[in-house]
Amino acid sequence: MSPFLLSSQSYFYISVRFGKETTDDGEDSWSRRWYISEDISYEELVQKCNDSLMEEYPDTDLTAYKLHINMTSERFPVITATNIGEALREARFNEDICLMTPSYAKHPRSSVAASNL
Repeated sequence: MSPFLLSSQSYFYISVRFGKETTDDGEDSWSRRWYISEDISYEELVQKCNDSLMEEYPDTDLTAYKLHINMTSERFPVITATNIGEALREARFNEDICLMTPSYAKHPRSSVAASNL
């Protein structure tokens, strides 16, 4: 069997629906369909999410947001650095029904900043 076939076996398609909090308490959203490896590292997945955000909203200050990578999975509703391998293996086997939902939440204002308003 060719090495390409072996390495491509861990790749799968996943639907990704993004959300980003706006300043007026609304949400911007967009979708992608990724061809992704279940062997991707957490850092690479975060970078892939950030790249998608910056493609859609290039003026976004990433330091103003916290990224939560959620998934429609009973076992792994949130993807973390600890569970990413297992979560994506499950997603690959449930490709037709699994949805990744990264969301960018605004960092809460500090109490000091809020008291200065």
